[in-house]
Amino acid sequence: VATLFLVAADITAFAAGAEGGEHSQRVERALLFAQGLALQHVLEAPAEQKDLHRRDLFRSRWPLWRLMRSIEVELAKGHAFNEPRALHADAVIETAEEEDLYLTVIVQCRNDDYGGHMLLRLNRMLATTGRMLHTTGVPSEIIIVEWNPVFNAAAIHEEIQREPGMETVPIRVIQVPTAIHMSMPHHKAHPIFEHTAENVAFRRARGKFILKTNIDNILAPDTILFIARQQLDPTVVYRATYMEYDVTCPEAEGKAADELIEWLFSREEIITGMNLEMADLRTKYPEDANVCSEGRQGEVPSSPRPFYWAGSGDFVLASRQLILSVRGYPEVAQNWQTDDLIHCRLRAAGARQVVLQPPCVTVHQNHRRINRVRASTRWVITDKNFQEVCDNPFRPLKTEIGLDGSWGFLNERFEENVV
Repeated sequence: VATLFLVAADITAFAAGAEGGEHSQRVERALLFAQGLALQHVLEAPAEQKDLHRRDLFRSRWPLWRLMRSIEVELAKGHAFNEPRALHADAVIETAEEEDLYLTVIVQCRNDDYGGHMLLRLNRMLATTGRMLHTTGVPSEIIIVEWNPVFNAAAIHEEIQREPGMETVPIRVIQVPTAIHMSMPHHKAHPIFEHTAENVAFRRARGKFILKTNIDNILAPDTILFIARQQLDPTVVYRATYMEYDVTCPEAEGKAADELIEWLFSREEIITGMNLEMADLRTKYPEDANVCSEGRQGEVPSSPRPFYWAGSGDFVLASRQLILSVRGYPEVAQNWQTDDLIHCRLRAAGARQVVLQPPCVTVHQNHRRINRVRASTRWVITDKNFQEVCDNPFRPLKTEIGLDGSWGFLNERFEENVV
């Protein structure tokens, strides 16, 4: 039990060193509990066994002295990030890839069965997206960034099940090794840095436009048809209407991509939800009402409308040059709320948000809500400072890396497998 308290302290020690406050209190409490338990283990032992009990402190699965040393190191690392680092004056935005496709679809994951049935959700997303892009003739690719691969689990590229009818859409799986993950600030608190992983894909995408989505999302046919017109505006960031549905159910089992799409978008709950969302969004964003069906936008208001935040990381469609110009996502030691910040950056760079309204939707495949976020991970961007960060989206943040222009680990050569 003392060991577990020290493990908890080790996870939060980086935040304690960088931020202090409640994070330091957590570390101090954990150390006190661990110390008390260790003393109790020795003091309550019979006299003839006290030396044996003292040696227990060194023979535990994770020796206490080693955990104490790790806590010390993490505190020092965090202290080094106590203040934001400066943006490098000559930071570059070029990429290593040439644009020779119209669209790159980007997702990130690791084979940890997050939320249950993770591989099923991934393969359904790949099959439906790939099938529709192939059928509509969109020159495209899909990039999966496998971040910090799970030890003793199959690599993601080995788990992909390609269906017939998506032959023209290559799936590139880029593997970011554990060593890179462990070089990141506060890595012990997160098994994956989702948005840094997406930056890796941004820097290596070949599409003129990029659709950043998640492995949980199934796009509506109308959403793909909108893209297939190949009339996207490079100064706009497009957001599709966000919906949710429990696709992991007996009715959906064994369905091929076409069957799954037809089944999902004929559900009464989805149709009703589309109608309700359409009525609401036409009031909030009337100029975007006909963009999905006709590609035509109404009169643009003189001042930007409020952000459409629903599923902010589930559908972000913009030109590659626009995403590169804003340096993608800030690469900070946090996942929570970071997905919102690319919208703040894009608007600050002059991009206009267009809300694609039903039937242009993206449906999130519901799953168990498992919080990957451990103690002391929500501290770089919080509810309290979010608006300030959003208003100044290019100001360097605590723990932010890649400020020298290397964001997305541009200078690293990662293993890549094409499926």
